[in-house]
Amino acid sequence: MTTEILVCVLCRPPELPSDQPRPGRALLEAIENIALRDDQPFPIRPVECMSGCRRHCTVALQAPGKTTYMFGDLPADEDSAEQESSVCQVDNK
Repeated sequence: MTTEILVCVLCRPPELPSDQPRPGRALLEAIENIALRDDQPFPIRPVECMSGCRRHCTVALQAPGKTTYMFGDLPADEDSAEQESSVCQVDNK
């Protein structure tokens, strides 16, 4: 079973100016870069809405036959991307 990472790329914190990139997009790109760097086979998919708007920068982990986990208020940085990638690596072994 392959765990898939879903990243909301639509939400924006209220204090973020509209001309700035959305945090979810930055986190998605960081996770994709780590997956490429480490040659990880898990799917990563941008999602337009996960109903986590109050907790911008929302990520979900899902796999067939398993419970889906959502995490919100994540920092859009390399550390978060590394953690999400690590969870998928462990779950896909």
